Amino acid sequence: MILLKNNLCMGIFYNENEIQTTNYAGIYYNDTRFFENWTWNFERKCVKIYENISKFEELKQLWTIFKNHTQEIAIERIFKVKNDGISESLKLKNYDIKETKKDILELNINSNFMDMMYIRNNAGFSSGELKEGYESPKYSYKVDNDKIKIEAIDQVGFKYYAEIKINSDFNFEFDGKKIYIEYSLSPKEEKEISINVCLQDDYNIKPVKRPDYIEFENKFEKLYEKYPLYKNEIKKSVESIYALMSNYEDKWIITAGMPIFAVPFGRDSLISAYFVLPYLPEITRDTLLYLGSKIGNRESNYNQEEIGKIPHELRNGELSRIDLIPFKTYYGAADTTSLYIMILNEYIKYTKDYSFIEETKPIWEKALSWIKTKISSNYMIDFYNGNSMGLSVQSWKDSADSMNHKDGSSAKPPLYVSEVQGYTYKACLIASEFYDYLKNENLSKEYKSLSDKILNMINNRFWNEELGIYAMALDKDLKQLEVVSSDAGHMLWSETADKEKAKLIIKNLLSEEMFSGFGIRTLNSKAKNYNPNSYHNGSVWAHDTIICALGMNKYGFKEEASKVALGILEAAKYWGIYSLPELFSGYDNETWKEPIAYPEACSLQGWSSASLFGCLYILDSRDNK
Repeated sequence: MILLKNNLCMGIFYNENEIQTTNYAGIYYNDTRFFENWTWNFERKCVKIYENISKFEELKQLWTIFKNHTQEIAIERIFKVKNDGISESLKLKNYDIKETKKDILELNINSNFMDMMYIRNNAGFSSGELKEGYESPKYSYKVDNDKIKIEAIDQVGFKYYAEIKINSDFNFEFDGKKIYIEYSLSPKEEKEISINVCLQDDYNIKPVKRPDYIEFENKFEKLYEKYPLYKNEIKKSVESIYALMSNYEDKWIITAGMPIFAVPFGRDSLISAYFVLPYLPEITRDTLLYLGSKIGNRESNYNQEEIGKIPHELRNGELSRIDLIPFKTYYGAADTTSLYIMILNEYIKYTKDYSFIEETKPIWEKALSWIKTKISSNYMIDFYNGNSMGLSVQSWKDSADSMNHKDGSSAKPPLYVSEVQGYTYKACLIASEFYDYLKNENLSKEYKSLSDKILNMINNRFWNEELGIYAMALDKDLKQLEVVSSDAGHMLWSETADKEKAKLIIKNLLSEEMFSGFGIRTLNSKAKNYNPNSYHNGSVWAHDTIICALGMNKYGFKEEASKVALGILEAAKYWGIYSLPELFSGYDNETWKEPIAYPEACSLQGWSSASLFGCLYILDSRDNK
């Protein structure tokens, strides 16, 4: 798969003979696929002999029409994703010294203006069917001299616009799905076809140019110098993060991942912003301000919104916009609000911008009110989704089958997941420090007392002495899910364990049942539900692994943390031009020698790419101890 992105525009292409479970191919703008296709049909004997991708925004190819052991026509192609559309350039050269060459080029575009969430088949619709009452946008087109103008309108009158401008000496025709360009080249003649496409919709978002790439990359320059062994892996991560940046309301956010998560996600974007904080503090600040501006202001079971809750996912696609699905601003995450306060604190500590405490006070105080409301009965945050279209599991392991007892049975909701409680403890402790800075002694003491009570609850209810680790979660009956999982590493990151508990947790995480050699598995390989090629039941997620390692580092276990970081750095050497994927399989490195792909993983993926900088921080910490 070829993935290209620039701000809100995205191009997805499949390689020849590539098998895909879902066809995501096409040209996208603002969470909508404008063109289902964007592929050239050259002559049957045309062969691609060169391909290069630059900064995940430009695709360069060389095609040759090859007959009788020699090249007749060369076609140089440069395709580029811009911040407001795409551009296409073809240079055709006839190498024959005697004959004029004529043919018709076909460019398949197939306009369909389809929401990414519908393409994902994740909208509660069965495959190939539309929900009752939904009509896909209708489009029309007209050809005006050198331009093709396409306009689509959905059932509530929202419009999409595409303008295709063709600069060429050749004539073209358009039938609504394909552009036909008839060319004629005299012997040794060379000509160019230039196509420029502008995309827009009724959101009428003003195109914003990304920061200059050279200036952007220079922010990581010291890492290239210090870690020449990982120069290629660093570069892949830098390019990935640059590609995944999108501008929303004048704020640059690292979106979650491509192809299907190229939008802001609360948890993902916050953790990505945390990993890149030493190099891109402005991104961390923008992320905090943007997500803070979307904090919940009402109570709604439909999109799980609650007053003071930080959102989980934000989408502009049609199905979300007209409320057929709840993802316009979706709040189905139990951990994001506490996590927001944690990352806010990390930003303030790193930048020493203590005025930001006061500036963001309306946000974090509102978030704290949500936390206090949620934990009022038992000092725990639970979740239960009453909406069939939302997420049933609302911690980071948000697949429906991730929360199981040791006998393999699914845990019954409401669920209390361990790291959600750890984040909440940390958020309340931070609140105490914020109020101390603001000279509010009473509230500082109140939140310190609250954090102590949460910490006591965690160690009483979640610690499993027999396993030597925190249980992954509690079920509706407050019964522990007695399995060894990576969730406990997040508890190290939020510093809920004493030194002795930390030792036991780390021993578990580094056991051969948990550490694959490339990373920490999400679930112990001896667990009933273990599957190395599952989404959350034994796979390896780079961000998860590095959060565990950063937790080890906080307790002074620097060699152990470095062992884990080096595993992820080794895994990052694979994957071709791409940085670390969303996840990879949990197979061990002794047997398989290289990380095994999880077939449906997103790559590019924000927090995976950014986790590499967490690895290097850990190595720095070890070397400077």
